[in-house]
Amino acid sequence: MMEKDTCMVQLGSLRQKVFWVLWPKKYFRFAEGKDDNRRQTHCRPQAGFTLFELLVVLLIMSVSLGLFLGFNFRQQESIQLQGQGHAVAQLMRAAKSTAIVRGESNACFYDPKTATVSTSLDQRKHTLAAKIELRINDTPVEEKVELAVFYPDGAAETENMTLQSSESGQTVAIHIDPLFGDIQLTEQ
Repeated sequence: MMEKDTCMVQLGSLRQKVFWVLWPKKYFRFAEGKDDNRRQTHCRPQAGFTLFELLVVLLIMSVSLGLFLGFNFRQQESIQLQGQGHAVAQLMRAAKSTAIVRGESNACFYDPKTATVSTSLDQRKHTLAAKIELRINDTPVEEKVELAVFYPDGAAETENMTLQSSESGQTVAIHIDPLFGDIQLTEQ
């Protein structure tokens, strides 16, 4: 009979030693008998993974991770630019809503010294990231300037605004509809 834990062979009442020999793709055991005659018996291989299988899995995982991180680092600047564009657009949407609710004109300003976009009525502010600059009509802004004015009827008066990354040159344009004051972002 065979015990599962020790993988020993019982011949009669005497336990015998089991010798394991690694044969290609198979495990064999040889049990000693009374006359030292060795007989070959098959034993179930131990459960688990071989070292080679583990190395292949680690190699596949490291290559996949390298590809994923490389893609993310290349796209990180574009994602940051899109995030800054959405933040400026959200600030301008809030300025439009404040103008409609209060019944007063609300202007949005940009100060290049502090790299902040702010509103006149409720003093909301957003600071742009260090590597992103705001341009009006494709020229960099040198001094504090009015970006847009939102009126109580929902209309807007604005210039062509773009956010540009100083490293890669990627741009995001902010379009404001003058009649309805709708704000849209487009990647260029």
